[in-house]
Amino acid sequence: MDEKTDKTSDPEWLRNLPLRGEEIGFSPDQMIACKACDKLNAPNRAACLYCGARIEGSSIERLDVRELEGWEKGFNVIAGGLADSNVRTAADKLAAFMSADPEAINTILGADARVPVARVEFADQAAAISKMLSEFGWDCITIPDEDLL
Repeated sequence: MDEKTDKTSDPEWLRNLPLRGEEIGFSPDQMIACKACDKLNAPNRAACLYCGARIEGSSIERLDVRELEGWEKGFNVIAGGLADSNVRTAADKLAAFMSADPEAINTILGADARVPVARVEFADQAAAISKMLSEFGWDCITIPDEDLL
């Protein structure tokens, strides 16, 4: 191969390549400071990456739901009273929002009774789930673990 036509043989061609094609992550002015530890977090985080405290003012597109330990107190979302609604659409949307299995959520929502849909760590997570389900016609209540003991 002729070296004059092969631009990759000259290491100078690398200097003109962009480091990345698009911006990755969030800009510093988009970051939200945690009120508990004052560290900056991405605006799409529900809880602080460093101390785990709730982040106020975050733009949550998806809940950061984790399975609670048996000893941890949480909030239980109970759904029932299905209106004329598309169960599959609601299940898919809720599963994506909670990072859960769509088939499991579909089975739960398809039950013809009041059933627990989720057990979450924070009251605002339970409220977000209830709000989403109410948009599809479900009547939801939230019961804190403290009320069950």
